Parts: sequence; structure tokens; C-alpha cells
Amino acid sequence: MGLFDILIKAPSLGATGLGVITMGMPAIDRPHARPIAGGSLITFDVPATGTGKLHKIEIYVDTAMTGVKIGTFYPDPGNFPEYYHHLRDYISPGSLSVGFHSISCNMDVGAGDKLVIQATGGGVDVYEPYGPDATLGYNLHIGGDAFGASQPFAFGIRHNNATVSLYGEGN
Repeated sequence: MGLFDILIKAPSLGATGLGVITMGMPAIDRPHARPIAGGSLITFDVPATGTGKLHKIEIYVDTAMTGVKIGTFYPDPGNFPEYYHHLRDYISPGSLSVGFHSISCNMDVGAGDKLVIQATGGGVDVYEPYGPDATLGYNLHIGGDAFGASQPFAFGIRHNNATVSLYGEGN
């Protein structure tokens, strides 16, 4: 088995090979902001590339955030998996100031999981190709507490094409 076979044919090893799990998109300064005060935002950018533990979450905050929770959610296999998700694990970093943050963690993750962020105030950096005021251009977003709700949680409004500055890495 060559390097190509390891990186391409063995997705359980992670996108970067050698057991590294990645999910989400790089946490960089992007041109738009997505306020998520009082709501939960699920990212579809890059689902988890493997199963194991996340050891680092990176986020780029546009507007100072309070009451922040970040977690891994997996789709409900029998109940509209693009909308209904179950909480696997989460962290509560609390308040985050504007700018880049790298947060150490030890969070469970499964292949195909998606990152979810929730806050009581503030917002995260995003790129919205249709512009920040367009009705298209967000990932799934819904008001309410996805972390405390009964499971599975229904992320009710589907909008596509946003890139969220939220990234996880582990092994």
C-alpha cells in the first residue's frame, strides 16, 4: 500500500493521514459575520474525517461572544439526517473576545460528525458567497439550545454555501 492508498483510500485515517482527524474550515478572518446570539449554528463545511478525540478547536470570533458552547453532533440515520442530529460531546469555553482562539479540549468525535456552535451573544466569522444579507448563504441555523434540548435536535432551516471559521483537530 502506497502513500496514495493511505491518504485517499483510507478515510478513517483522516484527511491528513497518519491518524489525524480534522473537521470544519480554517479559523481565519473572513469578510462576513454571522450573529448566533441565542441560537445554534451547525457547520457542513467538512465533516469529521475519523473517529477518536478532538484535542483542539479553533475559532475566529467577529463579535465578542458569551455563553459559548462548541460540540460534535452526528446525524440521526433514520430521521432526515440532514436536519436531525444528536449531541456526541461538547465544551463550554464561556466568553471569547474578537479574533482568533485555539482552545484545548478532549472531545469525542465520530467520522461524519459536524461541529455546532452556540452562544448567548456575539458572532463568528463566515464567508457568505451571496452576501451577508442574502437569504441563501448560511449553514443550518436555528434559535434555541441544541446542547440542552431533547435529542435528536432538529436544525430547522437549511441554507447552503457559507464557510464558517470553526475548525477541530485530533486523533
